[in-house]
Amino acid sequence: MAGYELGRSALERELGLLELVGVHHEVLCEVLTTSPADELPDVAGAAAEFLIEVLASYDMVQRGVPRAP
Repeated sequence: MAGYELGRSALERELGLLELVGVHHEVLCEVLTTSPADELPDVAGAAAEFLIEVLASYDMVQRGVPRAP
């Protein structure tokens, strides 16, 4: 849910999709370099799920789904 709310906030601030994905990539790279090797698959999976949640708002806007008030 936090990812979805972050995506809505990014839309409200008119943050571009490429900028948003770029920030996600930078943070993921930092986290991967500081995570133990045996946790990397879980970290990468969680990062992918989080990014999908964030991008859900952008997907809805692209598809023309009305935003909730």
